[in-house]
Amino acid sequence: MAHFGADVDAVFNDLRLERYMFSDPDQLVALRDAGSLLARAVEVTGYQRLPFYLAESQDLSYLGTFGLLLQTSGTVGEVLREIQDYHQIHIQAATWTLTTTARTASLNFWVDVQDVSPLQRRLTVELALAQAFLIVKTLVGSTAYLERVRVRYDFEEGRQTYRRFFHAPVEFNQEVNALDFPMGLLDRPVSPNNAALHEVVRQQISSLDLSGRQTDLVHDVRVIIRRLLPTGQCTVERVARYYHCDKRTLQRYLREESDTTYQALLDEVRFDLIQNYLRDSTLPMTQLAQVAGYTDTSNFSRAFQKRFGMSPRDWREEHSERKPSTRKRRLATKRPVL
Repeated sequence: MAHFGADVDAVFNDLRLERYMFSDPDQLVALRDAGSLLARAVEVTGYQRLPFYLAESQDLSYLGTFGLLLQTSGTVGEVLREIQDYHQIHIQAATWTLTTTARTASLNFWVDVQDVSPLQRRLTVELALAQAFLIVKTLVGSTAYLERVRVRYDFEEGRQTYRRFFHAPVEFNQEVNALDFPMGLLDRPVSPNNAALHEVVRQQISSLDLSGRQTDLVHDVRVIIRRLLPTGQCTVERVARYYHCDKRTLQRYLREESDTTYQALLDEVRFDLIQNYLRDSTLPMTQLAQVAGYTDTSNFSRAFQKRFGMSPRDWREEHSERKPSTRKRRLATKRPVL
């Protein structure tokens, strides 16, 4: 913000944030506060590309201990797996997951908090994806490349900026926020690496309490549910297998630790997902139903109506901040009558 001539102190005062919270790389900051700061920074600077500029202006020192872990990794694959396994040391209110196919490794990002605006969510996703891409690029050199970038929201006006930054095709209104790397890149060595130091740092991070988040059963179950929902196989039995127990034992753990049930968590995750997609994207209802784990669109609509008292389309119209573009409205008026 200072680079663009903004009054930084005034911004922090308006948001009631303390500047020192953002100066320590190992200091945990609420994601909603970071999102508010990003949105206000874009407003006061008038620079829409600010998340990408911020990512380019940082080095790995901003990640603190987590950055040291990544720097001392042996390969790109190890870097991506450790972003998935240890990201809580840097960001707790979001989830990174790594999924692979025969030819692609996808690093997926999901924001867990609900009380952020669509703009704040988009800016947070932009910054996270830009940072992750530059981490890989820094560690392996300019030879790092992407097959594509996918984002959940509708932001066609940003396509050119995304393509220039990532040097890859960009797809909007997707089911995930993801960087898709070619599988061959995972075996690329990281330079320099230090196996001995890496193990010391990994053990140090593994021993951290992280405010109880690493051992939070409800949080972990919610993450697993979110991964399984689009597969149509998100059953309590399958989730229980992750803990090497049967469904009754898992239900008992949830009841004892958090006084909740698997079905309650499933409903929370499912409808959180639906609300986020309705608010941030223009995905059709058939695809939304599939993402939420419904095999039938009518069942999806009935369940949504029962929970929120209105149809998914009405909810989107009431809560979405995006309006149809002038061009789309103009095209609609020219549609021929058959």
